[in-house]
Amino acid sequence: MARKKWKVIALSCRKGYHTQAFQKELEIRQSKGLIDPNVLLLTVEDPDTRIGSGGATINTILVVAEHLSSLAGHTVVNPDVLANADILILLMGRNYLFDPCGRAFTTMPAMYSGAHHITGSDTENIACNIDFIIYTLTNVICPNSPPGVWVCSTDMLLSIPSEKAIDITFPKHWKGVSLITVPASVDYATLHGACKVNHDDTVDDIFYQSSPDNLESCLLNNGHQVPLVSGLLFMCPNTATKLLQFHVKPPIDACTYMGIDSGSLPIKLSLFFDILLPMANNVSRENFVTGNRSGSYGNKDDSLLLPEDKALMEHARSVLYDELHQIRIRSILITEGIHNYMSTSVASDFQNQILNCPLRLGTNGVKNFQWQNRTHCYTESGCEVPISTIIINSSIDSEIDIGKNCVVAHCILKNSLKIGNRCILSGLLPIEFELDKVITEPVVIPDKSVMLNFIISIGDNVSRRITTVFGLDDNLMLSVDNQKSSFCNKPWSAFFERTGIDSSDLWQQHLPSSKRSLFNAKLYPVFNHIQKIETEDILWLLGTHNSAEALEK
Repeated sequence: MARKKWKVIALSCRKGYHTQAFQKELEIRQSKGLIDPNVLLLTVEDPDTRIGSGGATINTILVVAEHLSSLAGHTVVNPDVLANADILILLMGRNYLFDPCGRAFTTMPAMYSGAHHITGSDTENIACNIDFIIYTLTNVICPNSPPGVWVCSTDMLLSIPSEKAIDITFPKHWKGVSLITVPASVDYATLHGACKVNHDDTVDDIFYQSSPDNLESCLLNNGHQVPLVSGLLFMCPNTATKLLQFHVKPPIDACTYMGIDSGSLPIKLSLFFDILLPMANNVSRENFVTGNRSGSYGNKDDSLLLPEDKALMEHARSVLYDELHQIRIRSILITEGIHNYMSTSVASDFQNQILNCPLRLGTNGVKNFQWQNRTHCYTESGCEVPISTIIINSSIDSEIDIGKNCVVAHCILKNSLKIGNRCILSGLLPIEFELDKVITEPVVIPDKSVMLNFIISIGDNVSRRITTVFGLDDNLMLSVDNQKSSFCNKPWSAFFERTGIDSSDLWQQHLPSSKRSLFNAKLYPVFNHIQKIETEDILWLLGTHNSAEALEK
């Protein structure tokens, strides 16, 4: 099988977001043969938390060019180093509710092996989303691509059935951007981005969360699907050089570490709606520069900006449009591709993506990946786990009773515990279920419950391990005003009545009810200066345990 020989793999991550740990993860994969030994690995920290995906891409290209220039013996950045280099940039994106390491390093119920040709020995490793991304790009999508820069989001599961032969053609003289798209239903596209593609495969427009009526102009020949923006694109060396040059062009330089170190205030740029959109055939300069078709998600979003900030963004957009509009985007439709966004709104989406992982389609028959419902785990004799339940990187005691269709990851479960059907448990340790009071009945986790335990930083060198609970069907982003809004699968009114908690305890008074949701509710105790936070307090939120002091805490 042909493989893409990468020169550089660079992971862009948010400022202060465990840069050294991510670099170590990449190096571990290289040492085990999952990444070729000659690849230069870089983890690039965003210079500010407010530069967006477009700013992160420009800043990462700058850092990559610096390293390649240094390796080539240049004392300054030389854009010629991009001419013949195969570069992969992976964008980490935002925090992910269901894995503290982010979507890229979310573990899957699979082991990844088969690096004997590189290391001389076979290794087995728990597979993460990033492993599937690198494998798919290296072996399926990118092998025949010319030198240039690939940019890939890590916030989705992108799968291509392995039994399909994928033939992606890259024109020899193409000097623009190739945008990888996959077919999707109109309903699905209303939640994501879609392209309007011309008869010559160039992109006329890019829409985000557009209406079904508007998406009719994007329909493929089959009449019921549209080309969905997959989060993966390729830019030729000339285009990558254009982006590199922005590090010396104000105000775009303010999304690079050089600009910010020079005193510029950071600006936020979207990869698709500030960098790519001005390249689309039908996007006018006026609509783009004024912000009607640019900014976050392609919508006018600067109404709350101060006049001087609005003027700055308009100046930035004018520079972007003038520099980039002559570049064309070509859509490459992978008809067999399947896109699944890793949402944080509803836990049932995550559960379904693990129980029925779409990535299996892309690795059927591929010996490197071994899918297992028991992945790197230990279950003590006497513990019966239903075949439909998936356990990843966990140890399960004999006294644990686990229901059907559960996902248990990174847990050490001991003591007497009864877990209902369709539950999600992650990061839980034995101490989470050590109650102060002696009980004769097992601790009960109701059906369709979600319990997540992780460490948060609350100051310099100060951290706390906290546990959160909510319901599988709770929509974290839904306003409490909505009749479908819930906490622990029950209406908010029932929760308020049971606990005595008032809405003013959870949200700031000035925040309108339409903006109040489970996502921004101050529900979970982190620290109490008088009383210790106990397991009973968390179970009290879940509604399975009484705690006299929980309301006060």
